[in-house]
Amino acid sequence: MIDLYRAIANDAGFQLQFLALVSGGLPGALAAHKIDTFVSVSSLANKALMAISEPIFADSEVLIANKSDTTPYKTYADLKGQVVGSRTGSIYEDDMKKDGLEVRSYVTGPELYKAVNAGEVKVAINTRYIPTAHALLQGQYPNVQIVKSYQAKFLDVLGIATSKNRRPLLEKIDTSLAKLKANGAVRSIFARYGIADALTK
Repeated sequence: MIDLYRAIANDAGFQLQFLALVSGGLPGALAAHKIDTFVSVSSLANKALMAISEPIFADSEVLIANKSDTTPYKTYADLKGQVVGSRTGSIYEDDMKKDGLEVRSYVTGPELYKAVNAGEVKVAINTRYIPTAHALLQGQYPNVQIVKSYQAKFLDVLGIATSKNRRPLLEKIDTSLAKLKANGAVRSIFARYGIADALTK
């Protein structure tokens, strides 16, 4: 998104300054005019509080598997009968347990990848597709693959949020986004990180 922000700024003539903030503090920072934009889930609740650009990408839980396992998993039903790795305390962990799956918990993403890579568990569900795809692109877990056939249950569509009173800013962002989508720049940026298939249409 930093690369995409830079492309938008170049097209629209903005000056950029990035601030490092805790994720949960972003809406408050926007309301207090400490920041002008941030990347937000485009939900009805968020749209009631702020203005959000046209959708850019979608993110969801992701099923990963050891490359020795070529099963085209689609739903939880296909995972029954084996131990499934999960992130400790995630909503996905609770959801799988409620569905009767046997779950083994791992605190961090790298621990989860290592378990699948080593064959400690054959399959696992991680919290987010995009950081997972980016981590696997680095080549540290050569035996791990994303299972493309899996049908995500928890899907979030994201865009760039601004304050409701900053409509002119949002219009410039949307205009540049449309141009950058049409000329392939957005796809090129996301492809650089191995996540072009997360883009919305």
